[in-house]
Amino acid sequence: MAKRLRSIVVVIKPVAILLILAVSGTTYAETHICRSEVGFQLDVVNGKEFNSTVTDSSWDFVQTEKNGKWILKMLGSDEFTYECTTQNKCVDKSGNGSGFYKDDSGIFRWISVISVAEGSQIVMVSMGLCTKI
Repeated sequence: MAKRLRSIVVVIKPVAILLILAVSGTTYAETHICRSEVGFQLDVVNGKEFNSTVTDSSWDFVQTEKNGKWILKMLGSDEFTYECTTQNKCVDKSGNGSGFYKDDSGIFRWISVISVAEGSQIVMVSMGLCTKI
């Protein structure tokens, strides 16, 4: 009986290890919450008039790594999705000139430039800190 039990353990152990490795490789994800501390908006009207406003800094982000790729989304929305070339640099897929840049200490800068009409743009900037969760 003991010999049979040992042979079962010998067979099951490698199978269990392979299953654990297979599952952990596909489900592993590192996630950061990036909270804005300060932000402002600059409105450029007809290329001549500039209006700036300090904002409520409500531009918060979730940055996630899964299977070696980083993505960035605005917290609570799938509308703004960024593709990241590295953990510290992400650009907007729509090509509107937005970017997310983070240094190794976790401080980030988000810059978005949106053309609203010929010669008119809205520039939004936010800075804050990313924390691994």
